[in-house]
Amino acid sequence: MRVNIETGRLHQIRRHLDHIGYPVMGDPKYGRGNKNREGMKLLARGLAFPDPKTNKFQEFRLDTGLKL
Repeated sequence: MRVNIETGRLHQIRRHLDHIGYPVMGDPKYGRGNKNREGMKLLARGLAFPDPKTNKFQEFRLDTGLKL
């Protein structure tokens, strides 16, 4: 699943996915009955934002080899 965060609020993805019935696997706070020993299965592949000091757009990406 590809998700874009709009507000950056704490737990936004986790809370919304749980609300629609699809909690993140292994989520200790919002997941029910989906715990696992490896921990939560959530990965941020990229981050982009305007730098508040320089106003330059910054973008960071992680190539995981995962197919989305």
